[in-house]
Amino acid sequence: MRGREPTGAPTVRPIGAWRWQDSAQGGERIERLAPEETAIGLSYESEPYAVLMATPADVVDLAVGFTLTERVAAPEEVLEVRVSEQGEGLVADILLSGAGAARVRERRRRVLEGRSSCGLCGVQDPQDVMRALPHLPPGLRVSPQAIQAALAALDREQSLGAQTRATHAAAWASTQGEVLLLREDVGRHNALDKLIGAGARG
Repeated sequence: MRGREPTGAPTVRPIGAWRWQDSAQGGERIERLAPEETAIGLSYESEPYAVLMATPADVVDLAVGFTLTERVAAPEEVLEVRVSEQGEGLVADILLSGAGAARVRERRRRVLEGRSSCGLCGVQDPQDVMRALPHLPPGLRVSPQAIQAALAALDREQSLGAQTRATHAAAWASTQGEVLLLREDVGRHNALDKLIGAGARG
């Protein structure tokens, strides 16, 4: 699957603040870096589908991951993602194969904006909530030590989090605890969708 997006979108911005400490006389003015957040519209075949508030980085990964986790289409049905600047935000237009495009036209369109803590935004039918999940076969075993190693690496490798201390991250790790892929965002669901999309894109 192909994808292209505008480059150079800022992911942090400086903001002024006051800091108080017990030992300080009064407060002091400081400058902090805050994560940038923008509206990102997701469209399928140029038809609007949902709007997310997200960090304007890895937008193609976000679009692909959202498509997969929402079961809009399968990975092989995503042909291309085109990201463009529109107004004050970005729009990711996801182009699907014939089968995927036909299926998305049959689905109800989400009518609410996505929220970083909402997994059911815009769901109108209860059967859309209780979707059966696929079962994985037994076999993979991960040691507690590998999990601890992955968690330690996750904290070290968050570049955006290190700058702002105000973002979420999701990572894919090996069975030895080595972080192989990581994505960050202001929203934890966005970070996970970006990670899934990046993994699907290879």
